[in-house]
Amino acid sequence: EGSISESDVAKLRGKVELPGGGVSHHAKVKVIESDNNSTKLSVTIFEGKNRQIRRMFESVDKTVIFLKRVAIGDFRLGGLSRGGWRYLNEEEIFYLQNI
Repeated sequence: EGSISESDVAKLRGKVELPGGGVSHHAKVKVIESDNNSTKLSVTIFEGKNRQIRRMFESVDKTVIFLKRVAIGDFRLGGLSRGGWRYLNEEEIFYLQNI
């Protein structure tokens, strides 16, 4: 929600003290597009703490309006409509069992 300063983006890329306890370590954060009302970002995290992205943005006084997971590890999640599903192939099952 709203715009985000470059200093806030830099903070999100580093070690962030999370509201409610805990620390989020480095993340890749890239601004995709921005206007006065909202900013679209790409965020890559390397751990999976509970509500981590929302808590990271809360630490810089920003509210996440919409969050979409696009990958887990090397496993891309595209190609399905919201609420859609498909069966995994054997290679995908093996990958997920071993991450």
